[in-house]
Amino acid sequence: MDGQFEIVIYRLKPDVDRNRFLEISTQATDWLRTRPGYLGRELLEDDNGQWVDLVRWATMDEALAAASAFMEVPEAAAFMDVVEPESITMLHPRSVVIYE
Repeated sequence: MDGQFEIVIYRLKPDVDRNRFLEISTQATDWLRTRPGYLGRELLEDDNGQWVDLVRWATMDEALAAASAFMEVPEAAAFMDVVEPESITMLHPRSVVIYE
């Protein structure tokens, strides 16, 4: 698969309404769609309350530029209000082998 993955793993704050979080996540996606190199986003949740954002970018530079710019917009403030900051792990792994 072409492009650069960005993987963000986190947990929500205990008192956060799931539906409200999904609204905030949709607003964040709307912003991401305006960024150069954005190819798509998938939001995953496991049974233990851990969330995974899987975002695909055309290049690493575009992924990093978007991550930096995101922290300056209102959508980021809303997102950070509902996420446990210490739970956040952000990865930009490179593709090694694609098995089909």
